[in-house]
Amino acid sequence: MIEAAQSEIAIGFATALGVGLLIGIERERRKGSGATRMFAGVRTFAIASLCGALAIAVGIPSLAVAILSAVGLLAAIAHWRDTSQDPGITTEVALLATVLIGMLSMSRPGWAAAVATALVALLYLRDATQRFATHVLSEKELGDGIVLAALALILLPLLPDRILSDSIPFNPYRAMRLVILMSLVQALGYVALRLLGDRVGMPLAGLASGFISSTATHGAMAARAKETPEHASAALSAATLSNVATGFQAGFVIFAIAPSALPMLAPYLIAMIAAAGVAGAIAFRRIEAVGTVPQGARPFSLKQSFIFAGLLTAVTAITIWLQREWGASAALVASALAALIDVHVSIASILTALLGNRMDDDALILPFLICLTMNALTKAVVSVSIAGRSAYSASILGALGFLAAAPWVVWVLR
Repeated sequence: MIEAAQSEIAIGFATALGVGLLIGIERERRKGSGATRMFAGVRTFAIASLCGALAIAVGIPSLAVAILSAVGLLAAIAHWRDTSQDPGITTEVALLATVLIGMLSMSRPGWAAAVATALVALLYLRDATQRFATHVLSEKELGDGIVLAALALILLPLLPDRILSDSIPFNPYRAMRLVILMSLVQALGYVALRLLGDRVGMPLAGLASGFISSTATHGAMAARAKETPEHASAALSAATLSNVATGFQAGFVIFAIAPSALPMLAPYLIAMIAAAGVAGAIAFRRIEAVGTVPQGARPFSLKQSFIFAGLLTAVTAITIWLQREWGASAALVASALAALIDVHVSIASILTALLGNRMDDDALILPFLICLTMNALTKAVVSVSIAGRSAYSASILGALGFLAAAPWVVWVLR
């Protein structure tokens, strides 16, 4: 027991020394020389971190407060004596943070190392973050980011996470979460478009965001195509490629719940993934390199996000009502309806129901195909509702019809 305690103390002090040296090395490189050099370097930061660790090891709370106050006073004096034309307080604040990280090292060395690494990254990326904030980020982008942060960090936690009425199955928390999810996926596509251009950025963003929510990706790309029609082909490729992620995720669900069913269902999944890949590649070839987003474009549209959330909330309410009316006797039909919302949950439900009843594996195929089709139907409704009557809507309907039909063709042939 004593040896274990001593080992923990040694690890804590070693972590405190390591993080102090890490932060101090970064500050030493920024310290400069001559009369205008900063007051703290590698030794100061290492000692400050060790002082924090010592204060916790001694176990006297007032000592920890005194050390933190003393370091804060020294930092304030150093800042007051700073004669440079742009006297920032980054080093002073970083020194105080180092003391706190040293204190944390004695109880949570892993967290202390992680926080120190994040702090060093922020310090090292000073020029990049300043350039991003002042030259890259526009006023509209900043404003939209603040709105999204307010929705996610202020409004969402205040909403009740429950169905408000038995007659109308509406959950405000989940509805707002859909709005935020849709906005985030739109923003992801926007960032990819800004960084990589429409030729590569949006298709990659669509494939990646498909692992978050393929349905939200379809809504986000429909909104992008409506706002900037010149990016319609890139948005079509991105939306279609998100179904590749859907196929892989469905395979993971099957493998996790019923591995024996995967060889039987794999041909249909492969057909859908291949069809999505072909449709996405065709749309990709049609992309005319317009470039990045035009000046004045917005990262996301709250209006389109609320339309998306409203559609899925309505589908959820109808599905819950039908399941309530039909009862457990129609579990498979209800699961197929649930695919309108989330195909992975629906597939898991079907696998659990059929395997629990020890039914023939062949009985899985038809409900599985229906789930894939119903999910494609939801994506079609979401896309058309947001994009409206346009060439994009016609194209996405054709692509979704193609990838929804591919598994059925395999079923007919087999």
